[in-house]
Amino acid sequence: MIIRFLLFLFCSFSLFSHEILTYGDAIIDYIVFVDDAFLDNLPGGTGGSDQVDLETFALLTKNYLKKCPGSSSVNTMKGLALLGHSSTVIGRIGNDADGKDYAQSLLSYGITPAFTECNTYTGRIVAMISPDGHRTMRSCVGCLVGFDAFAVAPELFQDISLFHVEGYQIPNFSFLKELATLAKESVALISMDTGCHELVTKFKAQLLDLITNDLDILFTNDEEAFALTGLSPEKACLELAKLCTYVVVTCGEKGGYVASQGQFLHYDAIPVDLVDDTGAGDCFIAGFLHGILTDQPLEKCAKSGALIASKVSQLIGAELPHDLVLEKSDIGDDHEIGVDFVSEDTTNRIEGCTGS
Repeated sequence: MIIRFLLFLFCSFSLFSHEILTYGDAIIDYIVFVDDAFLDNLPGGTGGSDQVDLETFALLTKNYLKKCPGSSSVNTMKGLALLGHSSTVIGRIGNDADGKDYAQSLLSYGITPAFTECNTYTGRIVAMISPDGHRTMRSCVGCLVGFDAFAVAPELFQDISLFHVEGYQIPNFSFLKELATLAKESVALISMDTGCHELVTKFKAQLLDLITNDLDILFTNDEEAFALTGLSPEKACLELAKLCTYVVVTCGEKGGYVASQGQFLHYDAIPVDLVDDTGAGDCFIAGFLHGILTDQPLEKCAKSGALIASKVSQLIGAELPHDLVLEKSDIGDDHEIGVDFVSEDTTNRIEGCTGS
């Protein structure tokens, strides 16, 4: 059974040694390039991520260009692996060939898979890339349909520095709270992204609960921040920073905002010839978390995130190559990425929130 291989890769959990634990289900990414006319006729419109059935998914991926292991949190862990950090992944995986290939892919990056196997196919998602390099996504959930809490060995949280969660897990709110409790008992930082604006809209109350009571680091983009707060990116960043220690609001090619404990800055994106923006946010998170884990100043964390995001934006798909060379100077102060410190000034409040 693959599950025995995944959960008992070593003789006992006490032999696991990782700096980061992440929660994210196995997803296979399909990359398809489409024209604007195709997107104009696509049910559900452009942007975001809706669910479709297997038949529709097969039609959308009939002429796929690339198939590779995905998942927001795993994309982030691969970036962190290239930056020298060790990690283990928990979540669900199908009992099919895709699941076996997925686990092997993680091992090739030095990431330990500790998935729970489901008796169905591994989840999959298609990223339809428009001529401007932006993506519209449709998913076919497979092993992700419904949710039953699975057993997680508390030893996996032992001595970790960071517990990272992808926002796509917010529907499993009660389980997330249990995992957050384990992370806090280990005195680990807890970080999370907000997934997509559809989830933010549907689970706003649950997200605000996590942000206020559990998270140390929050990543969101401008659309998701607006769905959460009703504010501009700048004001949303400041307001959310009243609820947790670090807040990042990314704004694509416009850069983004970072706020933490009285500091507030805008960072520039690195101009590149955009091929595909799939995974850019995930890789930004990898660079930013690398800065946090190595005790770098806030502006350097933002610079690192912008740099890693620029690397993946020039590739097809969300996966950084194994042979990507990241020199220390690339993620240090020698790389010129504009960062402007901004004064705090906001008068708007988030409905349903109270600042800490």
